Amino acid sequence: MSMVDILVDEDPCYTFGNVSKGGTRDLTVNCTGGVMFGSVVRVAKFNMSNATGDYAINLCEFQIFKCDNGRYGRNCSQACGNCERGSSCHHVNGNCSLCEGNFQLPLCTECFNGSYGMDCGESCGHCRNISACAHDTGICETGCADGFTGDVCKEALQGEGGPGGSNNTGTIAGAVVGVIVAVVLAVAVVVVVKRRRRQAVEKPGREVSWNTLSGSRSNDNVYQNVSTSDNNQSQPSSATHWHGNDARQQKPTAAVKPEPKSQHRNQGATNGGTAYASVGTSGQGGQLAVVPSPPPALDETMDDIELVVDAANGDMAREKNDVYYCDDVYMTSEAARLKLDAVQQRLLDKLRNKELLDEEFAKLNMGLKRAHKAGAAEENKYKNRFKSILPYDDTRVVLRGDPDPGSNDYVNASYIRGPRSDKVYIAAQGAKKNTVGDFWKLVWQEGVTHIVMLTNTQEGEKKKCEQYWPSKGASQTYGSFDVTGLDVEKRADYVIREFIVKDKDGSSRHVTQYHYVTWLDHSVPSTTALVDFWRTVTTSHWRKQSQSPLFVHCSAGVGRTGTFIGLDIAMSGAENASKIDVFRIVERMREDRCNMIQAKSQYRFLYEAVLEAYTSRDTRVDVATFEGLFPDTVDPNTPQGRIDSEFGRLKQIRVLQKKPSHTEAEREENLDKNRNPSLLPDDNHLVYLTRHVRGRNQYINAVFMPTFVATHGCIATQLPLPHTMVDMWRMVAGNGVTTIVSLGSEVDGSEKTGCYWPRREGQEMTFGPFTVVFENMSDLGHHLKCYQLTVKDASDSNVVRLLHYSDWKGEVPGSAADLLQLAEAVVTEEDRNSTVVVQCIDGVSKSGLFCAICDVIRRITSVGDVDIYMAVRQAQIPRPETVASL
Repeated sequence: MSMVDILVDEDPCYTFGNVSKGGTRDLTVNCTGGVMFGSVVRVAKFNMSNATGDYAINLCEFQIFKCDNGRYGRNCSQACGNCERGSSCHHVNGNCSLCEGNFQLPLCTECFNGSYGMDCGESCGHCRNISACAHDTGICETGCADGFTGDVCKEALQGEGGPGGSNNTGTIAGAVVGVIVAVVLAVAVVVVVKRRRRQAVEKPGREVSWNTLSGSRSNDNVYQNVSTSDNNQSQPSSATHWHGNDARQQKPTAAVKPEPKSQHRNQGATNGGTAYASVGTSGQGGQLAVVPSPPPALDETMDDIELVVDAANGDMAREKNDVYYCDDVYMTSEAARLKLDAVQQRLLDKLRNKELLDEEFAKLNMGLKRAHKAGAAEENKYKNRFKSILPYDDTRVVLRGDPDPGSNDYVNASYIRGPRSDKVYIAAQGAKKNTVGDFWKLVWQEGVTHIVMLTNTQEGEKKKCEQYWPSKGASQTYGSFDVTGLDVEKRADYVIREFIVKDKDGSSRHVTQYHYVTWLDHSVPSTTALVDFWRTVTTSHWRKQSQSPLFVHCSAGVGRTGTFIGLDIAMSGAENASKIDVFRIVERMREDRCNMIQAKSQYRFLYEAVLEAYTSRDTRVDVATFEGLFPDTVDPNTPQGRIDSEFGRLKQIRVLQKKPSHTEAEREENLDKNRNPSLLPDDNHLVYLTRHVRGRNQYINAVFMPTFVATHGCIATQLPLPHTMVDMWRMVAGNGVTTIVSLGSEVDGSEKTGCYWPRREGQEMTFGPFTVVFENMSDLGHHLKCYQLTVKDASDSNVVRLLHYSDWKGEVPGSAADLLQLAEAVVTEEDRNSTVVVQCIDGVSKSGLFCAICDVIRRITSVGDVDIYMAVRQAQIPRPETVASL
């Protein structure tokens, strides 16, 4: 049997290359691209010219396994929710047709925060600390927020101004929303356009401040959209700056943290400027209001000249707004001409000269250059994964004490020097089946408390490393050590595992493993993802334990391992520009272990990673520190320190952004599927449609976006055009989507947006093979509605909830409380391993910002720190246009 295909709903799952006949064989087949969803499995032989003998396919038995009742998902690893009368859920996505009592479709889990009661049809009241109410009774277990009373906290107290504020995580999250909008839209970066030679003329401009959550805006703080551009049409990416007289239409330029029960005040104004201050309460959040402030003078026509703000000192320089290309890296002159310090300039100069970088790499010693007798000894050859990757005798880790039966003092591991002391790191090959005991002996002997693993156990058909750890809750003996799995925490690109290790004398030690899972051998990952991982490792307890070496391994222990250690060495000396010498760092590592950093691509990547890490240094802070970083009043005429600096860094680091490829989006048959021809999805992150519809291809203007816990956690897409609505539902069905987030008011009447879901009881709509049925609608806030929909085709029926947030009419969102409620619902969905679709008019401006907000909030609730810069950087990888302008 050869060239036989297995298809799931006519999409390729697996192809048999050549299975010899004769006798019987049991073959277990997994789809090449991962788990596939569908209803029809077909086995077919399409290339009959390769058939031999008198048969094309000879199968004795063909089995397809399905989860038992009560289980669903990958490997049937998840339990169904509270489906009605104990019925089973869908075996693939876990959806129930109906729920017991007070549970929420589609998974019949407890009502997500903001709703309660039968079918979760009631909205929670005003609970203290923005906490959830009881999912069955609606009672606020934390009590009512200031200004509200009653059993479910919906009755307003007379004479109170509404919800009060307190120092809590909800308040921090509210402040984060305000500050991230500032970073993303340069809301807190103030560019005052005036010539020092001329007197500024005061004209109405804009200011952003917080208003109370009352469902309306005060007469003194009316939201004014002074832009004359079409709000339903995003500006092209090349027109990201406002020129000439259009400077009067400059985007909001300040945001402030909510202040309890404070009133708007004009403080600290200088040179005719306006100071921006809090005008509302915290607690439940607030609305963003826009009020007048001075603009640039009308005679400051700049034509094609833009203003560039220096991140360090606020100086401005005029540069032409050009875009130029260099190999596969693209950048704007704005980013390239921002003032760089000595470290950035040196790294960037090397990256711009590919020939020079290749010549530099060629100067490094290759191969084994010093004595390595122990590794080459006959009795140790079976311990080596590769014949040419051996430790040097004078830097190898020597196992002490009585060896385990059949072992000795040899392990393929080397000490690596740090910038200030020896034996800061241990670089090792991945464990083999016969060296797992030695692996744990090394950990115990060297006092290792943190392990960095940079390979998967299996990559393709190659075994890269033996699994040397037990699963969570299990215990396993490896040589002389008992290892127990305590906890597993999954992030988008890596997994953190906690273990207790005990020796034969009963002594125990806590060990943490950081396992990076998206870096394949001889390749390079995303710089932002690896830097985020490196930060997680190095901000852990290990950095405080200088006597404990960091144990780093991949498969061979030189390529990926050398890159990670090289990054840490470079950043350890970052406070002194002269110490960041990438060539010398690699040269020195190779003196300790051969071939550290194997490939040219890895060498270049190290430069990029160091530049990324250096530019983003100190952007992560803990929640306790975050509150004190931003003043209650922001003066637009004064540089704003941290916010200015971080936004300036975002612009600087864009020089590393790879030139996007738009091959699919620019095909003739796809051009009319793009609302804005300047905002096209990158081929490298494009969502391909897998549900076949006659006459339609696989293209949709949508990209996968990373979240805190999943590389494909979100799909950012434009609101569908009238002729692409069927493609939107194909995307939902093909990716197992159960939650859609629709942002902005554009869906309420724009002729350019198709009406793609029913909104009345009993209404249903048909899009190609899909029928979408309205089930119910509930109000989750003043501007947040939840629609429960049933999506059916010929073979399947699924429940999808559509969360419509309508208070985002301009550049910034309005109701912070509703936005936080929406973000919390999305964060909850991430825990279910379900991809969330996030839509806005262009698929970028609001969608990218919202994904970044969710990432920040998830980080706060999961690990207790804030990194707005990195959240924005992660959003810019698939959508470079996100946060692209002031």
